[in-house]
Amino acid sequence: AGVTTFTGNADFSSRIQITSTTPYIDFIDNNNNPDYRLVNANGTFGIYDIGSNLYRMLINTNGHIDFKTNVDCEAGLDVTGNATVSGDIDVDGHTNLDNVSIAGVTTFTGATTFTGAIDANGDLDVDGHTNLDNVSVAGVSTFTGAIDANGDLDVDGHTNLDNVSIAGISTAIGGSVFGD
Repeated sequence: AGVTTFTGNADFSSRIQITSTTPYIDFIDNNNNPDYRLVNANGTFGIYDIGSNLYRMLINTNGHIDFKTNVDCEAGLDVTGNATVSGDIDVDGHTNLDNVSIAGVTTFTGATTFTGAIDANGDLDVDGHTNLDNVSVAGVSTFTGAIDANGDLDVDGHTNLDNVSIAGISTAIGGSVFGD
């Protein structure tokens, strides 16, 4: 019982046990900072930055790990199970997402390419020019501005036109009624 001081290496053939209400080991680098402490505080294991007075990592009693700073995973990051992100995700480069469910607003800047069907079960609000190669509309379509049809217009069924201006040839097959 007492204090033992080592000035060189110390080799132990078994284990080192530190018993205390808050056991810790300090790693003091005598010519650089930061200095670190490994600590067990009430069953929570921590890596503590002594100079900044901050925990950098905690392993909680339930096994949950808290990183108190950014984590750089240089060889990749594999997650098995669900991932919950409470802040922004910034992805630089290609991202392959197999199944995405987005609740809220989604903003695309730049070109966006969809190679499969798009099923929009709500309103679609497009501001600016839209180039649609083939459109099939089931239901009522309302246009509040001018319609410029630069090709044939084929109307099957009843058509109610309030005001018609025809420049060119008109052909009517069947009866035509003109009122005043």
